[in-house]
Amino acid sequence: MFGAFRHLATCATTIVIAYFVADAVKVLAGQETIAEFVLRVLVPLRSKSWACYVVLLAALGFAARQYRLRKRAIAEMARRIVDLERLLDPARTSSQLTSTGDKRPEDR
Repeated sequence: MFGAFRHLATCATTIVIAYFVADAVKVLAGQETIAEFVLRVLVPLRSKSWACYVVLLAALGFAARQYRLRKRAIAEMARRIVDLERLLDPARTSSQLTSTGDKRPEDR
């Protein structure tokens, strides 16, 4: 019963969204839209490629920092996890992962 109601709600929502999108397209047909205005404003900014490089470097720096933070967090939790696993099953064998969760160098 609930599955049929959920399916009906999904279909009804899709139809309502399609109706409003079609209405919006009809209203904007043949007129200058905000999107065109924004594109006219942003296109000249593309010629300033230094801004793209600044954003790229900031994104790369953020990604590198997150990578290091993740490795550090894994290394901090690794010892605790190993101890808990030994408590549950003393005969458990190790997967031989490094303390940061990477593969062994000889497996690469």
